[in-house]
Amino acid sequence: MTRKPRSPLGTVNKFNISLSPETFTKLEAYCAKNERPRSWVIEKALAAYMKKEARP
Repeated sequence: MTRKPRSPLGTVNKFNISLSPETFTKLEAYCAKNERPRSWVIEKALAAYMKKEARP
């Protein structure tokens, strides 16, 4: 029986996103250079964006 990967919060939510070919190419290059998975980079970028936008 295969288990789902767990995040620090105990759950993982999967969804699809659409990116322009240019953005996807940049993401792939960044991930390869920094040896990080796409999901890790996107999660960090989204968290930083949401933190910035939440400021009063």
